[in-house]
Amino acid sequence: MLFDAEVSPALLRGEVAASMKKKMYAVEISYDLDDGIVCAKCSCPRGLAVCHHMAALCIHAHHNISVTDKTCLWSKRKPAETEQVTKISDIYKPKYSGFKAAQRSATESEIVTLIQSIDHQGKVEETCRLDFQLCLECLGLFFR
Repeated sequence: MLFDAEVSPALLRGEVAASMKKKMYAVEISYDLDDGIVCAKCSCPRGLAVCHHMAALCIHAHHNISVTDKTCLWSKRKPAETEQVTKISDIYKPKYSGFKAAQRSATESEIVTLIQSIDHQGKVEETCRLDFQLCLECLGLFFR
């Protein structure tokens, strides 16, 4: 017997012996905690309708489901947790509202000179070379 409560509706599977023969019938029952039995199947000739094999599995499960009958949970993957992105400005609030790291804002010509000096030393990234205007805007925002 196997009981899987991780799916909705819960699934109960088992094999029930036939009354007079040495035959086993596979029984599968879907059970909803609110609505009760949703669907049931049995491999016996009467298996698509209600049969006593289904009733026998339900009664047996009601009295005998143990931890070993449930599906193993340690191999089940946990759903990925979505982390919320937090801005650094939200974590570290400035102590002073009008604080500036420099005495004055950099001028456009100083920013251009800085970018060109970095470019001549070969330490600027390829993306910066491709979009010089974007680099100017980034550094302009940084130094102001």
